[in-house]
This record gives sequence, C-alpha cells and structure tokens, in this order.
Amino acid sequence: MEIRFSHVEVGNQKDLCFVLPNESISAIAGEGKEEVLKLIGEEFPSKGNIYYNGKRKLKRDQKEYVKDIKYIPMNFQKELPFENVYEYFTSYIRYHHIPIKKLEEKIQTSLKILGLKKEILEKNMSALSSCEQKKLQFSLALLENPSLFLLEEPLLSFNQKESKEMMAVLEKLTDKFHKTIIIATEDHNLIYQYAKHLVFLKKEKALEGTPEEIYYGEEECEKPEIVKFIQLVEKEKGVRLDHRKDIRDLIKDIYRSVS
Repeated sequence: MEIRFSHVEVGNQKDLCFVLPNESISAIAGEGKEEVLKLIGEEFPSKGNIYYNGKRKLKRDQKEYVKDIKYIPMNFQKELPFENVYEYFTSYIRYHHIPIKKLEEKIQTSLKILGLKKEILEKNMSALSSCEQKKLQFSLALLENPSLFLLEEPLLSFNQKESKEMMAVLEKLTDKFHKTIIIATEDHNLIYQYAKHLVFLKKEKALEGTPEEIYYGEEECEKPEIVKFIQLVEKEKGVRLDHRKDIRDLIKDIYRSVS
C-alpha cells in the first residue's frame, strides 16, 4: 500500500508532503513521528489530505481501510486473563470476528511465517520473551491479512540476535508476502540497515529520500554509527570509502585502501 501525504499539518510541520512506497520497509524519524503514524492509521489531519494507493482518505470509508491496516504497539500487554497463548489467539479471533473456517490451519500458517513453533501456543503469556511477544503480535495480525503494518520502536529491549531475527521477519513480509511496513523510530542504525525510504522530520521541514541520501547528504541530523565512522575515516585519512551497511565489508575496504 502506497501512502502519500499532501500538505498535511502535523505539529511544527505546516505543509508536510511525502510518499512512502508500496511493499517495502519505510521509516519515519524525528519530532512528530508518532503523530504521523496515527494519521496513517485511524486519525484524520486537521489540514491537508492523505492518500492510500492514490485514493483520498475519507471518514465515510474508514471501516474499509482500517481492515487493511494493522498497528503493532510498542509494548505487549502480558498481564492478560488467559492461561496460555492459544486462549489469547481464540479470544482475539472472536473479538475481531475473523472467519473460523480452517482456523487451526490458519494459526499454524501464521506461526510458521513468523518462525514460531506450535508449542508456543501452550506457553504462559508472562513467559514470552520480547521477541516472541512481537512475533505473536504479527502472527495474530496476519490472520486478518492486512496490507499495511504500522510499528513504533519495534526493536525496543531486543538484544542483537533478537533484532536481526525480527528484522528478517519484516523483510520476509515485504519481499515474499508483499506487505508494506512503516516504522516510527529513532533507531538510526535500524533505519540505515533495513529501510528503503526515510522521512526525517526536522523542526519545520521534512527530509525525504533513501536513508543513504539523507544520512550522507545532510550535515545536521542524527546518523547511524557506521555512517559516523565512515565520515570520520574519510576526513582523517583522506580516503574515499563506499557507503557500506555491513561493518565487515567496511573493514575490508579500509584494509584495501591503506595497504
């Protein structure tokens, strides 16, 4: 699902215009990112228009597009009145009126997509790891087959292994299942490594482009650690380095340039 903002007012942004591409991971960073995410979801702008695949967002069509959008919250509510994950699944399905035809098959398929084993259904809710919680949220959402996922700080409290695992899942959802994912985050390392498009909200203007274009083209913005390092080496050593995303490739480049 392609998202377009046309002259939308959000906080200090009085005339926000940008396009987030279809079937890819995009990121929104800076002041007001949470408000932008809400406007893409269920809220409406006081000024300007928002378009989904070229169709203007209207209140009368709210039920139609809300079904196609799924918001994955930052935190997972562990203290729920369910004995295990399976009870949580069935309660979620009843609440959201999801058709129960081939239900067991659908649950198993959604778990498999997220790399979760069926044994997790027997687990106590409070025993889930941070990564399992997030994957479970996606697994439930997939039962409704939305086109667009909205995420706020998806790797919060994850370790390095869990972060790579979670981002591999998101890439799988975009590449294999043609989903669109929009992330609101201040994790610039995540953005640089995985996002195809970035909207960086700065005071009264918005920067839009690929993460590489913004991080290397703008002096006054937060940057990923690897970009800071590349720019430092180029400045101190007077060498030109490729804009690598993998530190191992970067080390090889540096070794070749000084040997």
